Amino acid sequence: MFKTTKRFVRGSGLVNQVDIKKFNKFLPFILEKQIQSIQKSSTPSVSTTASNDSDEKSISSSLLLSAQEQDQISKLFQFSNAEELSLIIDFCSYIFEQALYFNANPDKLFSQLLDIGLEEIKADTFRETWTQLGRNFISVNKNRTLGGPLELETVDWQLQLKLSESDLSRQKTPSALFSFSFSNQETLQLEFSKTELYQFFLHLETIQSQLDETTANQ
Repeated sequence: MFKTTKRFVRGSGLVNQVDIKKFNKFLPFILEKQIQSIQKSSTPSVSTTASNDSDEKSISSSLLLSAQEQDQISKLFQFSNAEELSLIIDFCSYIFEQALYFNANPDKLFSQLLDIGLEEIKADTFRETWTQLGRNFISVNKNRTLGGPLELETVDWQLQLKLSESDLSRQKTPSALFSFSFSNQETLQLEFSKTELYQFFLHLETIQSQLDETTANQ
C-alpha cells in the first residue's frame, strides 16, 4: 500500500517521535484540512504515488498549506522545526490518500502501518481517525474522476488495413482504431499497431490487477 522511500521512512520516524497527546489532536486536524481542501478544489485528492518512482516525490501533500497556515499549525501543536512539520503533514496526508486509493478499512490500515514500522499507539490513532473521518474523506471524492472531470461513456473500435505503396498486392499493415466518447460530448480517437495494442493491453492487465487488489482489501 505504501511506497517506502527514504523520505517516507524519515516521515514515519518523525511521527513516532511526536507526543501521543499532541498527535491525537493533530491527526484528525490534518484529515479535516484534507477534506476541506478537496471540497474547494476541482480535482480529487487521490495521490499517484503508488506508481511514482521518484524518491523526493513519493509523498505529495494535497493540503497546499501556505507558510502562514503552517506557522499557525506549528504554534497550535507546538512544533518547533518547520521542515519536520512539513514532512509530518505530507506523511500523514499521504497515508490517508493511500487508504482512500486502496479502499482500506481501519483495521487494514492499522495492520499496514505496523508493517512499515509505525508505533502501535500511533497506528491506532490513524485507525481511530480513519474510522471517524474516513467516510467523509471518501464521500468528497466519490463523484470525482481521477485526473479530471471527464467520464468515459462509450468505446468503439474497428480494424484497418493499410496498403504499402511499395507493393499494393502483398504488403498490408493492420491497425486498430479506437474511438472514446466522453460525458462532455468530446471524442478521442487512437490508432494502435499490433505491437502498440499489445503493450496497451499489458497496461490494462496491470490496472486490472490493482483493481483486484483494491477489491480484496475492502
